Amino acid sequence: MNNNYGIVKTFNEYDFINEFKACNRMDNFSYEGLRVMFNALNELAQDCEMVIEMDVIALCCDYIELSIDDVINDYDVDLSDESFDDKTDLVIDYLHDSTMVLGNYDINGIDYVLFQSF
Repeated sequence: MNNNYGIVKTFNEYDFINEFKACNRMDNFSYEGLRVMFNALNELAQDCEMVIEMDVIALCCDYIELSIDDVINDYDVDLSDESFDDKTDLVIDYLHDSTMVLGNYDINGIDYVLFQSF
């Protein structure tokens, strides 16, 4: 059986977020994180001219949303590099060295980053 064929649905941002609701996975990402994920994956699919399968469980396993401070603590990020103006830029650079970063954003004054688990 060829897995390149099948029924495909194109999702908009609303549909994408509703898939996480339907699978009871809203505790994995914030609304802002899901918006960032949708836009980043949609852009990746268009840039690479490929189809990305909508698999909520796989996305929850493949990506993680953490505050910048949690990344620093969980991954022991060295803050001594003075070439960065702030810790957010330093953390983003650190993550880019190891994985794909989908985006960073602010939620109620706290900086978050969404990245591929590694």
